[in-house]
Amino acid sequence: MNNEFEKLLTSLLDKYQECGDVNSVVEKAVKENGATKECSDKIENVNDLLDAFAQKAESLQLAKDKGKNRRQWMVCELDKLTESRSEEEKTLLISEIHKTGEEILKNSITQE
Repeated sequence: MNNEFEKLLTSLLDKYQECGDVNSVVEKAVKENGATKECSDKIENVNDLLDAFAQKAESLQLAKDKGKNRRQWMVCELDKLTESRSEEEKTLLISEIHKTGEEILKNSITQE
């Protein structure tokens, strides 16, 4: 099974290198392998997350190039998120961020 996965992954990476468009490679792979709609949706979700991560990493690097630190960049990003929201929505958003941070800390402590 591990060998099959390696072959599939290598094949997908080769196809990506040929065309340079991840979406078309994934779409073709889903069709060729008869993946379910659920599987296709999960792949699309992961791809969207990777794109969002890449965009934020690029944004952070641009901010650093302009002399800003990570904290300043994060404050700016939070300002963008909360810009047109009500005070109640802002409070809820910050509360959820705080809970997520606590959960990550709790999980990292338990894993150690």
